[in-house]
This record gives sequence, C-alpha cells and structure tokens, in this order.
Amino acid sequence: MTTATLPGVFNAQFFTSTGDLASGYRLYTYAPGTTTHQTIYTDSAASVAHTYVSDGAGGQYIAINSRGEIAAPPFISASTDFCLKTAAGATVWTRRATTQDSAETIAGSTGAGLVGLSATATYSSATVGAELHGIGRVLQGADPTGLTDNTTILKTLFDYCIPRGIPVILPSGSYLVSGEISTTTLIAAGSLFIECQGPVTITVNSASTAFLTLLSCYTTASNSCRIRGPLTINGNNKVGNGIYVRHASTGGEVDMDGVTITNIKNVNVGASENQAILISGRYAKIDLSDISIDTVNRSGVGTATKGITCDLLEGVGTVRNSKIARVLSTGFTGDADGIYLGGYTAGAAYSQRSGRWEVHNLQIEDCQGRSFKAQHQNVDVRGLRIIRQYQATFDLADVDFQLGGGDVSGLEFVYLKDGSTNNLHANFYPIAVQQQCTDRVNRCNLRNILFRSEVQVLRLCNIIVGASALDGVTNMDNVELQPLGAMSGSHFSRCVMEFDAGQVAASTGKTHIRVANVRGDVSSKPLLGHVAYGSSVATKLSWELVDNNNTGTVGNASKVVGAVSGSAIPSVLQFMCRDNTGYIDMMAGLGGGAGTGWAFNYRTLPVGCRFHYDLGSGSTTNGPGSLGSSGLAFVEVLGHAYDTSAYKTVRVTKDDANAANTVFYTCTGANWGAIK
Repeated sequence: MTTATLPGVFNAQFFTSTGDLASGYRLYTYAPGTTTHQTIYTDSAASVAHTYVSDGAGGQYIAINSRGEIAAPPFISASTDFCLKTAAGATVWTRRATTQDSAETIAGSTGAGLVGLSATATYSSATVGAELHGIGRVLQGADPTGLTDNTTILKTLFDYCIPRGIPVILPSGSYLVSGEISTTTLIAAGSLFIECQGPVTITVNSASTAFLTLLSCYTTASNSCRIRGPLTINGNNKVGNGIYVRHASTGGEVDMDGVTITNIKNVNVGASENQAILISGRYAKIDLSDISIDTVNRSGVGTATKGITCDLLEGVGTVRNSKIARVLSTGFTGDADGIYLGGYTAGAAYSQRSGRWEVHNLQIEDCQGRSFKAQHQNVDVRGLRIIRQYQATFDLADVDFQLGGGDVSGLEFVYLKDGSTNNLHANFYPIAVQQQCTDRVNRCNLRNILFRSEVQVLRLCNIIVGASALDGVTNMDNVELQPLGAMSGSHFSRCVMEFDAGQVAASTGKTHIRVANVRGDVSSKPLLGHVAYGSSVATKLSWELVDNNNTGTVGNASKVVGAVSGSAIPSVLQFMCRDNTGYIDMMAGLGGGAGTGWAFNYRTLPVGCRFHYDLGSGSTTNGPGSLGSSGLAFVEVLGHAYDTSAYKTVRVTKDDANAANTVFYTCTGANWGAIK
C-alpha cells in the first residue's frame, strides 16, 4: 500500500522574500529537478490530492490564503520540489522534500561511500533512510582535528544535499581538504544551506595542487543560500574562489552570517574573476552579516580580483558589521576591489538597476584597487571606514559610484605612510561619482566625511559625466580634513571637488554640484576645480558653494572656483556662492588666462548669493549703469521684495575709494539707486 510522508508541519505557513505573509501566493509542486507537475496529498495514505488551480499557462498550483497557509498539510508520496511563486508567477524559492520510502532509499549496508556514515560500520535500511531523508544531514565519519583529508566525504555530503536543498550540518571542528568540496559546474536546481554546530574551520592543504573554487552552488533554476557560522575557510593560497553562489533564474535569497574567509588566490587556474565570496543572480534578498575577508589575490591571469562580488541583485541587499582587507593582484594591474555591489537591468549598460543596497558599518583595509565599487543608483551607506598604509595602489578612485547614485553618511578615510613610504599611486584619490545613468537622474549625496591623512592626494572627489547621461546632482556636505603625522599644507594637489567641463558641455543632461561645510587646510588650491573647458556650459552647469572654511594659507589660487588646467569658465546656468572663509570668491579674473571674464544676469541671481567680480573682464545684464569698467564689485542678493524673480533686493559695492557713490541698491531688479 502506498504511504506518504509529511515533510513539513500542520498549517504550513509561507512568507515573502521580505518576511511578510505570502497572501495570494502560489505553491507549485514538481517532479525533482523539473517543472513537471507532481501531485501531493492531504493525508498519509496518499488518497486525497490537494486542490490545484490552473495558472492558464499549463501549470497547476495550490492557492495560499490570506494567512499565508495552504488548506491542508502537505503529504508527499515521492520526492518533490516545492516552488513558491508570487501571484504574478515570479519564483521566490524552490525547496526539495524527500521520502524515506522513495527511490532514493538505500538498502542496509556498510557506510562505505554513503553520506555522513562510517565506512566500517553496518546500518539497517531504516537507519540509512533516516540519515538520508531527515531535515538536515550531519557530517559524520570525518576527522575534526585537521590532520586527515576530508575532501571526499565533504564533497559527497554537499553533492547529495545541494541538489536537494537539504541543510548540511557541520559539527564543531577543523576539517582539512585538498580540492573542491562540491560540484562547481552548472546543475539544474538546488540550494546551499550550512549550519555550524560551534566553530567550524575548513582548511585547504598547503601541499594541494591549485584549483579554482572550493564550495559552489551554481544552478539553472532559482536557488537560495543560508550559512550560519561561525565558519572559517582558509584557502592557503591554493583556491581562487571561496564560496560561489549563482543562478540563472529569478528569486531566491542569500543569507550569510558569521563567515570568515582568508588566503584566497587564483594561481593561473582560470581566466575569470576570482573572489572570496561571489553572489550572482536576480535574488530577491541578499543579507551579509559579520563577514570577514582577509587576503584575496591572483597571479598574472584573468580580469579582476574582488573580496566580495554581489551582482544582478533584483531585490534588497544588505552588508553589515563586516570587514574586508588586502584584496590584491600580484603581478597583475587590473581590478582588485574590496567589494562590488551591482544590480539587474534588462536595459542598456547604464540603465538604472532594480532593487537597492544598504551598507552599515563596513571597514575595508589595504586593497590595491578600489575599496568600494557600486554599479547601482540606489546605494545607501551608513558607516564606511577605509584604511590604507601597506599596499601599493593602482591608478583608481577608492570609493567609486559608477552609476551616479549613492546616499552616504559616515565615510572615513585614514591614509598612512608605511614608515617613510607613501604607497598611494600618484593618480589615486578617495571618491569618484560617475554621472552615467541614462534613464534616471544621477543623484549622489556625500555627507559627514572624515578625511585623515599624512599624505597628499589629487582631490577629494572627481565627477565624471557620461555623454548620454541624464541630469546629475552631486552634493557633498560636512567634510572634516585632519592632518596626520607630519602632514602640512593642502591635503590636495589639485582641488577639493573636480569635474571635466568638456564632459559637462557634451553631455545630454545638466550637472549641478554642491559643496558645503568643508573644513580644513586647502591652502592655495580651488574648492571647486575644473579641466578641459572649451565649449559653453552656460545651459548645462550650475553650482552651489557655501559655508566652506579653508584653514590654510590663502593665496591667489585659493578660489572658490578655478581652472586646474585650461581656460576659466566664463558663465554657467546658475550659481550660488557665499560665506566661504579662506577662499577668494572672485568668480573670474584673478589669476589671468584666457576666458577669465565672467557673465551673469543680476535678475537671475539666487537669494543669499555673495561674491566679487572683475568689472574689467565681466559682462553683466540688468546691473547698475554707473559701475564703470574697471575695479572690483561685490554683489549681495539680500532677499525677495515681491513674488516674482525680477523683484529682488540687491546691493552692489564698488571697490573704489575715490568714487562719490560706491554703493548701488535695487528692489525692482531694474531701477538702481545710489547710496552716498
């Protein structure tokens, strides 16, 4: 007589990827590794089938009610893949349930070659069945002392459990291996679940032949991954990838907590990227907590090395309370990034990505390339600390927002010398904002930045503008510059914030730059610097420079805006300048060079604007007619007199002690009066 197994619990309840009740969702039941419908039952005799609903596309599902429950307990008569989908048909996860009397039952025998069983003992078929078909598989028969090679038994265990989505339970101990411990090629379906019963260490034998990947779950169908540590993996510089989780579908969740990975290295065993942790797929959720990565390297082959790679995210990703150190690329000058965060797009290369990333309390140390790289427009960072001292860097930015978007608060840089050696590349600098997104406004907020350094760098932040990008807004506010060691003078050799005026002019969109509350020694360098001015930016560029304080020595080059190289910009769409202590607020003229004239319309100046300009090189409209054509003028926009932009209270003071009337005033925007 056919009997059925109850793999779950009564009143089985299901949840969304965000932990809410899966009201209105669908539960599909398939033959293992397929999308072929397989019936499950409401009773242990397998006599009453569950009620199924047609989805109109050839599939059948069990409806989930408003409590997230199905109508009756799920009994199975054969191994079954359970697939939870949304009401729209998007896969959330797939899990496999097996039966003790299914085709997978193994007859009583010794445990030789069997999962988790002693190779010398004899077991009944019931014992073997219980071991194989329980909720999880406990590693048994392995040597937990770290003296004996456990590659075969671990690989047998993972290769059984991963395709079936069965948790692997690792007893506390140290396990020595000499090669991959799971199949690393593409399989149809499965999931990786690891539960550690106390601290677990997996160490690759230092005498092993180098190989590419230690632990992998790479599936065609959606998969999920859950690792509960403490789990430590020591690659001993013999393996290129530590944990590799990937799928070619949609949905699924990744949850890693308490994972430490050290000494990962690709030793000419594959041309692809290598990393301590790779997560790639359109996952609904990624949560990385208490992750520690130390020393990831490659030698001479491939494209890039990364500490953590998270690509193609479609939902919500979180990285918190983690540390990454020493991502290197010995003998190779490509990417060597601490962490890379990406997202899924069905559009062009610079289209906006799905979902969002949240980073909380992350420390990154001594990576040769970027510390932090994001190809996503929604990146929320709260607490990112970067330390550099001992590793020579490449010619890159340290924190790189490559899709124009980021919201950062609590960003700290600590740049130290290695003895007397400065290991920062001559063109290395802290922050890049790439205004590249073509179908969404590029908006990056950089707030509460602490820059502590005993070496000088090019600039604090560089804005890169793509030719096809939409409008971009970069806002940097509340920056503290602190010297360390013998550091003196300007922290920057070029400027604080920099942009390419030629890129701005050529771009589809407009560019707005705001720099506020930067405090520290900039000495004789501009606050906002630019290069490559050639074509007009009068309809493309605007800036706001307010409340900045240069504590260094003020020189003629200490401008609020200045050309780092090339010609000065003569006019912009809009500008705001006020209360910048230790900076020359001359919009143009001082310092000479071609194109030093400054043009603006008095009527379009924003309230609060205060600046100087050179009467001999400027070109203004709607200003007082008696200023003359030489000397300097100081302009103050004090307020609105009426409810139109034309009616503003403006005061202009001419720097001319010999003039009878030196102050001019208007509240109409047109009729100027002289104050004696």
